[in-house]
Amino acid sequence: MLLTVHRILPTVALLFLCSFLDRTNVGNAKTYGLEEDLKITDHQYETALAVFYATYIAWYENFTNRIILFLDRVWMRRLIILPNLMRYQATWS
Repeated sequence: MLLTVHRILPTVALLFLCSFLDRTNVGNAKTYGLEEDLKITDHQYETALAVFYATYIAWYENFTNRIILFLDRVWMRRLIILPNLMRYQATWS
């Protein structure tokens, strides 16, 4: 199980970073003159943005939900319980 997590976690982290960069850069691109550079109208930009977010929701969220279901339930319990135990131990030491 641990080997599987070491294979999956870097990939998921990279996908999360790419999706975050994509979502932030789309908003910044319009501010810096994307419409003028591509010679598109406001309506064309909004259509492209709607298509981008629709595919983002359909594919990225579906993929991450499948990864979460794939992970071992014991591993998820450890991720939840261990930080709380460490916090509890820190308050009594």
